[in-house]
Amino acid sequence: MQLFDNRKKKKKNFSSRSPLLASPLLTAHAGYPSYLPHNLPSYPPHNLPSYPPLNVLSYLPRGVPSYAPPSMPQVSTHHTHHSTSTNCAHSSTPTSSTHPSASSSHSKNKHPPLRPTVHVAQPTREEGALVFSLLSYNVLAQNLLEKNLSLYRSDPELLSWEYRRENLLKELLQCNAQLMCLQEVQEEHYQSWFLPKFSAHGYEGVYQKRTGEYVDGCAIFYKREGFSLVEWKGLQYQHNTGTLSRDNVGIVAKFSMQSQSGDQCFCVATTHLLFNPKAGEIKLAQTMYLLAELHHLALHPDKERGCCPALLCGDFNSLPSSPLLRFICSSFLNYTYLSAPSIAGYSSRTNHNRRIPTPILPSAVSIGMDCRFACMQNREDGVLNCCDVDGNVCSPSGSSDKCSSVSQQSNESDTVTKQTTCSKYGSSQAEAKCGDVKPRGEPSLGDRKSIISHPFKFAPVYHYTDRPPATATTYHKSTCETVDYIFFTPPTDNGQRRTGPGLRLLSRKALPSCHVLKSLGPQPHMTLSSDHLFLQAEFELIDM
Repeated sequence: MQLFDNRKKKKKNFSSRSPLLASPLLTAHAGYPSYLPHNLPSYPPHNLPSYPPLNVLSYLPRGVPSYAPPSMPQVSTHHTHHSTSTNCAHSSTPTSSTHPSASSSHSKNKHPPLRPTVHVAQPTREEGALVFSLLSYNVLAQNLLEKNLSLYRSDPELLSWEYRRENLLKELLQCNAQLMCLQEVQEEHYQSWFLPKFSAHGYEGVYQKRTGEYVDGCAIFYKREGFSLVEWKGLQYQHNTGTLSRDNVGIVAKFSMQSQSGDQCFCVATTHLLFNPKAGEIKLAQTMYLLAELHHLALHPDKERGCCPALLCGDFNSLPSSPLLRFICSSFLNYTYLSAPSIAGYSSRTNHNRRIPTPILPSAVSIGMDCRFACMQNREDGVLNCCDVDGNVCSPSGSSDKCSSVSQQSNESDTVTKQTTCSKYGSSQAEAKCGDVKPRGEPSLGDRKSIISHPFKFAPVYHYTDRPPATATTYHKSTCETVDYIFFTPPTDNGQRRTGPGLRLLSRKALPSCHVLKSLGPQPHMTLSSDHLFLQAEFELIDM
């Protein structure tokens, strides 16, 4: 007698599920990546068959097999032009005969982390309001990669410049940002690769090489259509004295955009600060120098209008919880009781407790503790004149005359130096403290020479946390952490109405968590050709 089991076997129904759910990126935290804000709607949505992240397969070079199992349908990798910046996380990898086969790389390196756009606000659509996007990216200079091969585990072919340049170019072009601030751009690659390639896509660029024997530097690319470069300056932090004795650089630039109400200006500053975790005082001095140059450029010819809106971005080689980052965001820092390594947040990784010099900047640069060049005000015509680092008086009208530098002696706290205050922001030292620990209470008059400030009111594009799942902007063999940032100046108001121009954050590209990055393997790898991740945000420029 043949026996039958009348129990119905439960059939597995995969018709409503996407193959993408097999990815480890979407299995954590109830089906959505850990780096997404928890107040977003359910993710992934129900219409998974047409969900854009399936296009992550298009990151693969032509001829490289898909990471999808054989039973899964293959997804087309045809290139599609993206008119906005929201699709750059799912863009295609350039085709090149130099791309190695997939067998030469670890299988988990075959797809990039998902980088959805996080919408923060809607445009106001006010008359004269303009919208643009900015990207900041440390692209990893090839010569630095080759000097530090022990940090990178990838196949040598994946680390070659011929392979990396194609990936980097395609990634940047797919992001379609109107402004791109790049760090670690090798000089010869700027001239032979980035500038001609970006120029063919409607960009212009400016570049500042590092001093000394270094061959990389910083670059800013901007769209010809819609932007006019008013003025720019390459900054060299090497002055062969004190805290300004390293070969790092930065760029400050002023741009103009045409609106219905006329031209609107804003300033951009980008930099790559010193790497050395022990030398926090050097990083702080370089930041102060950069802010002084940015303030000088941002001053409006009409002094009653104060400073034009400003953006600050780059690789600061400092952790989110560091005093240096608090100084940028709060406009104030008392470093009396801080050691040099702690400035960048690395005090737990070193036994060096070197104190920070006071004043922190050498007197030769004529920059005060408020991150402003020593200024003089012509009381007869009311025109603001500022002394630059060479001791020249630089007025908004462009005239230049010699003036005497303002000396900063070691007893600077006892010398009263009259400084002209940016009317838009007011005095920075009177603002709220940034939470520094003061074992002896408020600093005495003698300690006030260790208090620094700056005239901007910056807000961060990204809000970082050390609690899991912590996000990261760089990952290689030895570290996974956040060191890259974008800051902006929002419009000022008096609580009832807007009193000054500014930038309004509309959206940003999400950052992956360290857990996600580690699941993909150390960078650079097959799809990400730098050891950093790009940051991108969209802003609305609002006039008064």
